[in-house]
Amino acid sequence: MERSLCSLVTLILATICAAQDGSADRTDDPIGFRKPMNGTAYHVYPSKNGKPDLSKHYVLNHRVFVQKEVCAACEQEVDVNGTKVKFIRVHIPGKPCIPEADFKNLGEDVADQRMGRGSEFQRCPECEQLAQLSGGSIDRCHYGRSYWIRSVDFEEFDMEYLAGRNVPTIGILTLPWIYRFERGDKAPLVEGGFSISAALGWKFRVSARQEMSLFPVVAPGFRSLNYTTANNSALEGDASESGSALTIAGGLIFEWEKKQVGILLGTDTPLNDLGKTYAYGGAPWLAFTIGYDLYTADSKAKGPTNE
Repeated sequence: MERSLCSLVTLILATICAAQDGSADRTDDPIGFRKPMNGTAYHVYPSKNGKPDLSKHYVLNHRVFVQKEVCAACEQEVDVNGTKVKFIRVHIPGKPCIPEADFKNLGEDVADQRMGRGSEFQRCPECEQLAQLSGGSIDRCHYGRSYWIRSVDFEEFDMEYLAGRNVPTIGILTLPWIYRFERGDKAPLVEGGFSISAALGWKFRVSARQEMSLFPVVAPGFRSLNYTTANNSALEGDASESGSALTIAGGLIFEWEKKQVGILLGTDTPLNDLGKTYAYGGAPWLAFTIGYDLYTADSKAKGPTNE
């Protein structure tokens, strides 16, 4: 079991050191909105003279998210069959297609350089006519453009977060109880007591729709001990003494809407003389833990787009 504990701590430390590329530029801010998978066809309309052009429409698919534009002219009321209907303007993030004629004018070498990693546009000759047709599905041919959508339709959309975000985090853990494994002739033991640990980990967002994260942690801490004749050979009769120990543990924490629970595998090192004869000293234990977030690194996103 001691070997398992060392392996777990090593794995957690390796995970903390191996952040995903670009993670420091990601944020908990929503990246946009995505249509629900309810079988409804949601239409968007191009602009004409600053208003929705209802003579053309495109159908949003679930793979594409949109971002709501905020401006004085981004909300319009349009007469539809004698009824005033409110429209809002949304943006389809992503690299816009460059017309094939413009691509050829740039020259192959220049265009290839400008369309590398981090470029502002993409070459997609198949979109030359497709983006102009009405009734098609929104795809990469429409990236980088703005469209109009009925406000009542947009209200049904789901907020989208960046599920791949991962950042370092620091918190506090309490261990309401721990389970001590059998050791020698001593039976397994479930015990409570005061316990507090720091939590040093790397937080991974695991849901694009919920405030839900999973993170491995290393948790050094402090725990109170209760010595009795049942667990300490230096005591006799009904004697009991209080003690304390330093603890080190590793485990996994689940966070949902700022609430944290998890499981730790750890061991402790008693601090006083009675700790030398403590039957469970240095032995592994398993614990349920409740966590509190103190600090999670964050920074502004570079502006994620549809890919």
